[in-house]
Amino acid sequence: MTASDDLFRLIRALTKSERRYFKLFSSIYSGDKTYIALFDAIAKQKTYDEKRLLKQFEGYKLVKQFSVAKYYLYHQVLKAMCGFHSNEQTEVYRMLQQSDFLYNKNLYKQADKTLLKAKTLALQYEMYPSLLDISSVEHRLALRKDNIHEIENIPQQEAAYLRKMQANIKNRDFHSQMTVLYNRYGNVREKKYLQQLEKLVQKNRSNLEEKNLFSFKSTLRFHAAFLLYFHVKGNHLKAYDHSKKIIELFQKSPHVIKQNINSYLEHLHNTILIAFESKSYDEGFLLLEQMKEVSDIAKTRLQKATWFYSYYHLLLNYYVHRGYFTEAMAQMPSLEKELKEFIDELNNIQKIALYYNIALIYFGCGNIRRTLSWLNIIRNELFFVTHPEMECSLSIFYLIAHYESDHTDLLPNLIKLFYRFLSKKKRIFKYETLLIEFFRKDLGKADSQKKLINAFQSLKERMEILAEDPFEKNAFEYFDLISWLDSKIQNRSFAEVVREKAITVL
Repeated sequence: MTASDDLFRLIRALTKSERRYFKLFSSIYSGDKTYIALFDAIAKQKTYDEKRLLKQFEGYKLVKQFSVAKYYLYHQVLKAMCGFHSNEQTEVYRMLQQSDFLYNKNLYKQADKTLLKAKTLALQYEMYPSLLDISSVEHRLALRKDNIHEIENIPQQEAAYLRKMQANIKNRDFHSQMTVLYNRYGNVREKKYLQQLEKLVQKNRSNLEEKNLFSFKSTLRFHAAFLLYFHVKGNHLKAYDHSKKIIELFQKSPHVIKQNINSYLEHLHNTILIAFESKSYDEGFLLLEQMKEVSDIAKTRLQKATWFYSYYHLLLNYYVHRGYFTEAMAQMPSLEKELKEFIDELNNIQKIALYYNIALIYFGCGNIRRTLSWLNIIRNELFFVTHPEMECSLSIFYLIAHYESDHTDLLPNLIKLFYRFLSKKKRIFKYETLLIEFFRKDLGKADSQKKLINAFQSLKERMEILAEDPFEKNAFEYFDLISWLDSKIQNRSFAEVVREKAITVL
């Protein structure tokens, strides 16, 4: 990516309020309105066109050294945004600088007063690295004032900060290791993977006791790690307990939500997702309604994009679980419009999750052409950026969609590709084996409607046994295969079967 692309993408990423602030900042601190004009000209472009800009600013001094002008504008925008998005971290840093300045001017009382404000804020937001910096300045002031009590107390204070910081780091690392395992393998499907998880928990056992949780961050990471641990084991109820504790933790500290909107949205998203997986639809939907309120405090483009993804992914997930596919279609125009607006801010994992749910909605409505259209986007553009379990589910959904489209000529090759993928990833488990045998052999033998229904019935019975297997049950998470089999056996729509099942669990 060139410097010109960086500048263009930066300006295009700014919200209206951010652009207004930059212009105000630039007019006060720069005085040169040419750069504001260049900023506006770039902001109006849909694709970067340097030739057009050079022609537009012909005769201006900045054209002679246009690369320098772009560099200057880029850094002016960043400087302005640092001021616009000043947070508690930058405020503490600013007060530290002020205190240091006052100290060097021998204004010790003022330095002490400013430092106390910085310390109060840093303690509130658990900024332990900043608190160590503050302790260093406190030590200098204590020496200058010859305050023996303070001099003796500071090492103990620093030791306490270090203990808390180390606890946070250990819990963060444990959660990161758990995340790496999940991204590599997905949910537990074999004993070997389960043993790795248990070994990881045992290794970190001393750090994972609730009595050692003395800060917001360590408590958050404790529950986040165990949420993931129980989720990959398929224990949705225990995972839901930990996820609810995370939300309670955030709601007890509203100032943290404001400072970490994306983190709060991520954890709220996980909680609602697990609520739906646990069949707690009403609880999940109430939390989804609460998520709407967060959109009011989402200010930056990334925060708005995170809210968009979280809300719509969960809303579609709710409709899929309840069988409300027709109702979901009413959301598609606004969803697809906002998707175009935020597409560049979404990461590939978010795109896959959202596109997959969109494909499921079209599938539930019987629009297989649109289902395949969305699945093809995933397969052609994003397929190899997700974990193997999701890749596996995508392949199965893709096979079923082609079967529903009567693309029987494509099935043999798709099955062959699917088998190769499973062999390469070492994921030939019972669930996948049954499906391959069904598509490869059983369907071919069914030369009458009665035999076809019997083949579906036989597969359903074997799949229902697997759904009770502690290792195989996780394979049913992404696509409701048994409801699809029921729809073929009973000659009913997939949506009708899913809706009926959802009612029985309420």
